[in-house]
Amino acid sequence: MQAIGDKISSRSGHSAVLTLNGTIIIYGGTTTANFTQADPILATLDTTVDPMRWISPHNSSTRNAPPSLGYHSATLYNDFMIIAFGHLPNRPIKLNNRIYIYDVLNNKWVTTMDRSSSNPIDNGLIIAISVITGIFIIAVTLGFLIYRKYKKAKMELNYWSL
Repeated sequence: MQAIGDKISSRSGHSAVLTLNGTIIIYGGTTTANFTQADPILATLDTTVDPMRWISPHNSSTRNAPPSLGYHSATLYNDFMIIAFGHLPNRPIKLNNRIYIYDVLNNKWVTTMDRSSSNPIDNGLIIAISVITGIFIIAVTLGFLIYRKYKKAKMELNYWSL
């Protein structure tokens, strides 16, 4: 496969997450040659186009941005990439104990996760669907039990009428 777009350096010790819309976000890492900071620190790979396209989000906010990290962990929660731990390139003994949050929808670093903007399903809707599903399961179970009792009574009545 081939990817076009912005130049992304090869790296190790980076993280990658797959977003809900098919974009892969890579963060951090070090160059494989001399263990310096990989460039750019943050990049996305749009896998929904052919050929795939690398994009270095130049407009991403640097406010609340973490330092470049290597050998850290990252995960995606709703529309937020959460980055934790790792070490600073060029300073492998200096470990990071902070957690950073990247809003993938708004392309910026944030300090809190606003669930109302990232989760389109309302909690009331989830509760309503759960209650309706529960009522449906109970109704089907009761219907089955009543049918079984009716069939058993009908068989007994046929047995005694012979």
